[in-house]
Amino acid sequence: RAESREPRAESREPRAGILHRGNSMPRLSTAGQGPPPDTSPAAHHPRRSRHHRSLRTLHRLVRAPAAALLGLALLAIALPAHADVLVSNIEQTDIGRYELGPAGNCSVYAFSFEAGSDAVLTSIEFKLQNPGSTAVDTIPTVTVHEGVVTGSSLTLGTVVAVLSGPASLASGTDDYTFTAPSGTTLAASTAYYVLFELATGNVFARNTGAGATLDDDSLAGWNIPTQRYFRSATSTGALSGGNFGSILMRVNGTVVTDTTAPRVTSIVRHEPMSERTNADSLTWRVTFSEDVKNVDATDFRLTGTTATLTVAAVMESASVYDVTASGGNLAGLNRFVRLSFALGTTSRTRRTTR
Repeated sequence: RAESREPRAESREPRAGILHRGNSMPRLSTAGQGPPPDTSPAAHHPRRSRHHRSLRTLHRLVRAPAAALLGLALLAIALPAHADVLVSNIEQTDIGRYELGPAGNCSVYAFSFEAGSDAVLTSIEFKLQNPGSTAVDTIPTVTVHEGVVTGSSLTLGTVVAVLSGPASLASGTDDYTFTAPSGTTLAASTAYYVLFELATGNVFARNTGAGATLDDDSLAGWNIPTQRYFRSATSTGALSGGNFGSILMRVNGTVVTDTTAPRVTSIVRHEPMSERTNADSLTWRVTFSEDVKNVDATDFRLTGTTATLTVAAVMESASVYDVTASGGNLAGLNRFVRLSFALGTTSRTRRTTR
């Protein structure tokens, strides 16, 4: 059984005791709130206990576990960082072009990609065409945004990155790299919109068809939808869209691997909040240091009662959960009820009956 020996985790938040009294007297909720305990020898309090949370329990909960246990110490392992292809369609069939700049009917374009995991964006490559016979230095301004799509309309949101492009475009068609600022992060399960703006000149962005697929080096869960959004240079506000094929592009970056296991920051009485209660259901609020998943009743131990546990996320949060005890012998109980973690937990409870 592996236990963390960081500063010895005897914090009294991650435990909870409830003194449950039957119909004749009120019952109690969790220990973990209220004034500091009296530490004198005469003050042996029934709700004082030592709590050691299980790293294995927490590792099972973590969204992307990547920590190793060596002996009794938890070590964060530094993973090598190098830019990889996150998602690409640049090798797919080039069937046409979108005309950027004032000469085009719609000079402002946006194309989307969807992140399949947390990542750091390093650059995006685009297949661009300079229709002239000589090199030009009129380079599109390229920004990456969050956004909201309603029907066929795109409203751009927060600017995630302003990309730095090449100094010039040679005559003809080629792949050009636009670099993201250092530390540009992408969040899993999020759609991003790449906006092209060109005030002067004329540049073509080569595109795929509506049914195009991704290149083989794309990561699982990432996507480039075959849609584009546009508006004229003189217009403002939302962009109009449709399934006309995406620009040919390759998104490069580094997937972020979480090397820190989550920890419990608190277990507190929630409903009821009073220490003594005669309620027929008892709810604790459990807060983790980061988002976790797969949290269920088997991750907790309920002592002092035959009641059953249910677990629910709080307001769609992935880091805060309500754990409720109900049923069993709870209605007629007159003793302490304590919530703790199912594995690796040492709990000392003194039964009290009055």
